[in-house]
Amino acid sequence: MCTLGWSVIIDDRGAWFECWVQDGDTSWLGRGMDAGQACDDALRQMVPSAIARAWVLERLDAAAAAAAAEADEPDEPDEPPVSRILGKVELPSSTQAKAAQEDAPEDRAEALALLHEILDEIRWSGPELGELAPRRMQLTFVVWIGRARAIERSHRNDPAITEAVHQIARGLSDHAARFWPGSVPALQFDSTPGVSARSLRLAADRRLPATWTELAQAAQEALENDEALATLDDDGWADRGACTPAPSAPDDRFAELWDELVTWTGPIERAAPEVEPDEHALRSLRAPTVRIARWLRWLRGASASPEDWGRAFGRLRWLSMRFRWAFPELSEALDRRYCPPMNWSTQLGLTPSSAARATEVKEHAAAQRQLAIKSLHAALPQTQASSDVWTRWFLEAFEQLDNPDILHLLDCDPADAPELTDRFSAISAESFEDPRFRRRWRHLTQAPEASAEDTEGLPDAQIDEAEPTPETRQADDAADPHAALRDAARGFTRGRRMLFVSNRTDPDLAQRIEDLLLPESLSWTDNRDHALDAQAERIRAGSYDLVIAATGFLSHSVDRKIGSACQAASIPYVRAARGRELACLRAVLRDVGGMLDPATEVQQAGLDPTATE
Repeated sequence: MCTLGWSVIIDDRGAWFECWVQDGDTSWLGRGMDAGQACDDALRQMVPSAIARAWVLERLDAAAAAAAAEADEPDEPDEPPVSRILGKVELPSSTQAKAAQEDAPEDRAEALALLHEILDEIRWSGPELGELAPRRMQLTFVVWIGRARAIERSHRNDPAITEAVHQIARGLSDHAARFWPGSVPALQFDSTPGVSARSLRLAADRRLPATWTELAQAAQEALENDEALATLDDDGWADRGACTPAPSAPDDRFAELWDELVTWTGPIERAAPEVEPDEHALRSLRAPTVRIARWLRWLRGASASPEDWGRAFGRLRWLSMRFRWAFPELSEALDRRYCPPMNWSTQLGLTPSSAARATEVKEHAAAQRQLAIKSLHAALPQTQASSDVWTRWFLEAFEQLDNPDILHLLDCDPADAPELTDRFSAISAESFEDPRFRRRWRHLTQAPEASAEDTEGLPDAQIDEAEPTPETRQADDAADPHAALRDAARGFTRGRRMLFVSNRTDPDLAQRIEDLLLPESLSWTDNRDHALDAQAERIRAGSYDLVIAATGFLSHSVDRKIGSACQAASIPYVRAARGRELACLRAVLRDVGGMLDPATEVQQAGLDPTATE
């Protein structure tokens, strides 16, 4: 069959054989009790006409006869089986089979534990997956299911392991049904590594994977290559710059778009609606869907619910894929590589004048400042209050006001600021865990001349960066839809010695995580053997208080090595999937905070992170 230009893969499934044949973008999967029957079954699907099949068989008879003749020669023991379709069926030799063994733990308990860890990651991954571009979502699914099926193949006929893998496949299928990233053949019950690799768009010079471990590794490499593209952001989209300026009241606007989409297409529990729209409805949807898609692209990252964003965008992807003829302009707005010429605000005709926007921001900041002054004045402790009470008050004041306003509330002249050192002698800069507040306290208790010396020679931009104003912090919090998760997670990470384990170094991500979680120190290690061995020893020696691992980028063996070291040292081991900021926040709350649903507990129940200190 290869002489006719077809690609053929034979897979031994234990109780039966499968033959996968591909011709361009079309493929067929045949099954049988042996390899020959599987190939015959595949050919019957490829060529259903008896006359056409006879012509193909005639072309193959000579090759099959020659292979059969070779099989009869006595000097060739242990010949592989002969199929009328393929001639000799090349199955892996024992050496090849041994080399192609799946990378999975032999111990059953360890295998089950790993499967349940994958399942937990999947259950918690909705918010992180929701805003991923379709290709990255597909590749992430293949990495998870590939690792799970590798364990299943290494523990055949184990009902508990088989059931765990089925749960993983169902969980991923549920995500696929909600977000609609496109076809993921690896999630099908009867799929094979070779068939599943079609969705990866592997390099032309790379052979198709023969095992599930190889498939997971290929998907991981494809994911890493995609993330290395400078034109795409962390979620795989090309329009991050076009999302600035950010939309005002993003949650309110998203709620309006959600309701509009529900009105047009029905409830959005899953991407595919219960009742498909008819032709008249589809035509009337052309303009609204393009407008909604553009708005959703602008709202990406600004909405407080990435999972709902992914569901809404999945509904549009479903419409575009299912009824491509009805939405010729929608595919451009959905394409992750598309970036508008200016920005989304201009594309939607909503860019306000810079003067009006500056005035709005200034007025909002002034109103917030007055409210903060009134609240802190009412909460001002008595003069004889303990240092702990005053420290808590200063923490609140530093969050909301700048130093001159704080001095005014304390009825203290800025020129005599050092008198605070005597007045609050029990409070020092070390009383504040946050480095920003330590700097604020030093500036607060210094004379103006000393403060000027500290910043002498520094550009104004660096001074502003080192000393952010309350207005800036309030604007940052307003622009961060995950501020509640961040503040709750900091209750478990602030001031801790942390180690981050990934597949490669990433200084930018390391800095973002350090700014996000405020550890005392953050060490970083990649998955090189000598580096891992050294860090595992340091973990056992108690050098760290918490370890975060981007397990989506690590092999089972690396995960086991780091996890065992953490268990031996009795320190938390946080599995953070792809290791992005949101994944780290949720993983910390799950693995250290012990929360079943951090999005609900933090954002709806109003969790106070200080209660966990």
